Amino acid sequence: MKPELSKPADTRPVLDHAANEPESPKSRNTRYERERARIDRARSYFEDTDAVNAAIREEPAKAMFIAAGIGFVLALLMRR
Repeated sequence: MKPELSKPADTRPVLDHAANEPESPKSRNTRYERERARIDRARSYFEDTDAVNAAIREEPAKAMFIAAGIGFVLALLMRR
């Protein structure tokens, strides 16, 4: 069901009217706010709050060689 939009009164400015509309970024529980919350959740997921992520970001080459070495050892163990 689509909400009906009210017409602006002659006495109040159009911008004030737009702030109270259902899909306005200033009104509550809009698509804008829901997407903003989604972005904030994704950003907090990818932040460097984990020690492992911080170490990988500080020295990516070292982390890559360690991962390659572990993969090589696992591959050797799987062949037997």
